Amino acid sequence: MDWPTLMPSARQGWFGDVLAAIEPHTEADAAAILFQLLASVGNMIGRKAYCLAESDRHYGNLYLVLVGDSAKGRKGTSWGNVRRLLGMVDDAWAADNIVSGLSSGEGLIWEVRDYVDEDDTGIHDKRRVVIEPEFAKVLRLNHRQGNTLPDVLRDFWDKGDARVMNKNTPVRTTDAHISVVGHITTMELRKLLTHVEIVNGFANRFLWCCVRRSKYLPDGGRLTDRALIPLAAELEDRIRRLDEPKLVKRDAEASELWNTIYAKLSDGCPGTAGAITGRAEAQALRLTLIYSQVDGSDVIRLEHLNAALACLEYVADTARYTWGTSLGDPLADDILVHLKERTPAGMTKTQIFDALGRNKRAAEVNRALQLLKESKLACCESAPTKGRPAEVWYAGRTVPASTTVMD
Repeated sequence: MDWPTLMPSARQGWFGDVLAAIEPHTEADAAAILFQLLASVGNMIGRKAYCLAESDRHYGNLYLVLVGDSAKGRKGTSWGNVRRLLGMVDDAWAADNIVSGLSSGEGLIWEVRDYVDEDDTGIHDKRRVVIEPEFAKVLRLNHRQGNTLPDVLRDFWDKGDARVMNKNTPVRTTDAHISVVGHITTMELRKLLTHVEIVNGFANRFLWCCVRRSKYLPDGGRLTDRALIPLAAELEDRIRRLDEPKLVKRDAEASELWNTIYAKLSDGCPGTAGAITGRAEAQALRLTLIYSQVDGSDVIRLEHLNAALACLEYVADTARYTWGTSLGDPLADDILVHLKERTPAGMTKTQIFDALGRNKRAAEVNRALQLLKESKLACCESAPTKGRPAEVWYAGRTVPASTTVMD
């Protein structure tokens, strides 16, 4: 799989203007700048605009992780440019609402808590962008027994309400607007993101984006405040105009495209890459909302939807680049390798057991084969032999047109 490509349509409107101003003066990846801008601006917008998916409201809070090689990926540099611009838009928001240090669900809830008592009336502005330059630490925390952070993060992404049932120090929050921006290396991600987190809905609430150094600037960039001031003023004006919470809908052209691509977004693709991007339709709603509001539009237009789809294509390419056709299940992945090596002939179960060294239980192999089948990475048929029919397995969604009859 080739390195992901950021399509031009993702550089829509104000975001494109910002990239045009910053890119010549930074070694950071354009995708890193864009996605961190989307997450941060979505947090600035807060709960003032939303889209509907049936009865569920989707606001502009995003969870994002940049994936790149240590310092060479220029992940930190990319955030520095974004933070500089955000401070010019709203210095108070940048000073108070950008935080770091995810450690527990209770701690995150406390950061945006409701009324506690007369001495602690709670937090009024519940917008927070949580920056985690070492997101590997968060994944390690997730593995600790009893840590509530994964569940709380899911609650904040879904609805903005969360609580911890602790009789000594009960704490809760409602209508919080939490965004997450993390940085991690590819090696750490592959090592620490577990199969459970991939399939239980934790991972697919995040947008995972490959980033790398874009160029070499031995003398550094020369980005001036003068280049950013008009862009900051434009965004400040758009956000200031947002008043009461409003429902944002698609116009006719955007609705036509949405109806065309909705099934594909919902069905996704097989394997780990498919599980990682399993909330594409919900992520699309949030991205289109952000693009439209920064444009000052009352509706989601075709260009906003196309921009969101370009971002999601980058995320999907990142998943394929990082995980390929892996399922994250060692036995199933091992079997798939053997099946691919025997294409198009396929393998009987006996041959599969032989290839695995005959040290796996039948129940384990059957479970792995069923997982491959459900993920549409393998299929099977009953083939005639000189004795009883044999169950023959093939790599891919369909049985090859020309197959070999097993003896």
